[in-house]
Amino acid sequence: MKRLFYTSNTMHYHKEDGKKVANAFDNHHHILEQLKARLYKNDHLLFICSNPDSHQINDEYARLLYEGLCLSNIPFKECHILDSRTSSYTNKYIDQADLIFLCGGDPYVQNEYFKSIHLKQLLKDYDGIIMGQSAGSINLADD
Repeated sequence: MKRLFYTSNTMHYHKEDGKKVANAFDNHHHILEQLKARLYKNDHLLFICSNPDSHQINDEYARLLYEGLCLSNIPFKECHILDSRTSSYTNKYIDQADLIFLCGGDPYVQNEYFKSIHLKQLLKDYDGIIMGQSAGSINLADD
C-alpha cells in the first residue's frame, strides 16, 4: 500500500556562513517517527526535482536530503536524482525506490516535468512511501 506524506518543509538543512548544511529532520509534528514506522527498507532513495534542468541545484538539494536522512538515523544505500539527465531511468528508479521525495520549488515547472515523464501514471502502482515537500506536496495531490 502506498503511504503518502505531505509537508511544507522537513527542515533538514540550515545555513552556516551562507552555505547550506544538512541536519536531522524536524520531528515537531512526529513526521520522522511516522516515516521510520512505515519505512520497511531503506536501500533506494529517489529525489524527484522541481526543475529538470537545474542540475547543480538538484544535486545540492538531493545531497542535503540524503545527509539529513542519515543524520535522522535513516541511512540509504543509494540516492538517485530524477531530472533531465536521468529521465530515461524513470521507470527503473521508481521500481527500485523505497522512498520517493518530491522536492519543493516552482509548482508549475514541476507539474510540467511530472506530466512529461508521466509520473502520476507511474506512481499509481507504486507500493512505497512518497513524501512531497511544498510544491511536491501540491503536485502530489490528486486531480
